[in-house]
Amino acid sequence: MRSPTRREAILAGVGSISVLLAGCTGDDDDDDENGAGNGNGNGNGNGNGNGNGSVTVTDVETLDVGATTGSPAWAGHDEEAPGVIYRYGSSDITGPDADVLHDSDADVESFVGETAFETSILLQIGSIGPDTCWETVGVSELAVEDGTLTGEAKATHTGAEGCGEAITYPWVFARVVFDGPPPEDVELEITNGWGNVATVSPASIDGIDPAGLDGHVRPDGDPPILEGSLACDREGFERHPQFPEEDAVELGENGRGDDDVFGLRADDTQYALGETVRITMTNLTAEERTTGNRHKYNLQLRTEEGWQDVRGSAEMEFFEYTDEGVIHAPGEGFEWELELTDEGVVEGHFHDDLVVCPSLQPGRYRFLYWEPAVAVEFHVQE
Repeated sequence: MRSPTRREAILAGVGSISVLLAGCTGDDDDDDENGAGNGNGNGNGNGNGNGNGSVTVTDVETLDVGATTGSPAWAGHDEEAPGVIYRYGSSDITGPDADVLHDSDADVESFVGETAFETSILLQIGSIGPDTCWETVGVSELAVEDGTLTGEAKATHTGAEGCGEAITYPWVFARVVFDGPPPEDVELEITNGWGNVATVSPASIDGIDPAGLDGHVRPDGDPPILEGSLACDREGFERHPQFPEEDAVELGENGRGDDDVFGLRADDTQYALGETVRITMTNLTAEERTTGNRHKYNLQLRTEEGWQDVRGSAEMEFFEYTDEGVIHAPGEGFEWELELTDEGVVEGHFHDDLVVCPSLQPGRYRFLYWEPAVAVEFHVQE
């Protein structure tokens, strides 16, 4: 049975820097180290701080929210990191791993409701340990240095024996109170259960601005249109269909701009036949998102009959795909490299009997991924 909160604010005598003791038993030297004169933590901690007008930490309270054995979003995004920090500046607790807080037995709602965000921030801090006895994260040495909140966070073992053999992700929820507006930056030294250490700043909970993605959505100007339609002289040839309705297709990002989920980009706007086009799809949100598999796309040429896939098959009457979900961490997604040759654009596809007919030719092309329906355009010349 874990205690619902741990709260110890100690104001150091020099410079009135506020420090939080680790909330674990066994740190017997902490009280002696800080000595007398700090009293109940009020002292002179609301004075002039470090003398240059910087705010100081006046109080810290932590809420144990438990540990999980399921891999959180942060672990999939950066396997080398010893932990993660999410910073919340309001009562809107949403983000990649916010479900850990909402699913916890701890009274997270009250903890958030008691927070005065004008002078406080909430930090969700997670780490990783080699067995199931790594149940929380101890936070210590919190102070404001040069306008940045610094400190330490360590994955904490219960000390019990007979622990389950499973990688475990412990969490703690911390409220840090200042004597003024909270600092803009946070940098904590996080130590995981293997002793790996790194300085970590808060991960994004707002997602990625599509304007910052590398690549292009479409060339400037109106697209050239191929007269007529694509005609193939192969007996029994069936052209690959476009599954999404045309009015559901969005260029660049899906979500109609209100809630962009995935961004699609080509690495250039013009290519010559035989060159390779590189296309990337990126999860723009701060949460894991699911798509279909990587083979669910059309490669189309603009004709008088509309967008037509350049690929098809004389062997298949129906183009079926497996109904599976692929999970993408924030900032992750798919990448395709297609050599603009008849063989290159079908190489490695799930349907290995796809062929290009007629042969590739100059014009305006569109790569359309579906599930979700998002596309990019590019021009191909001789």
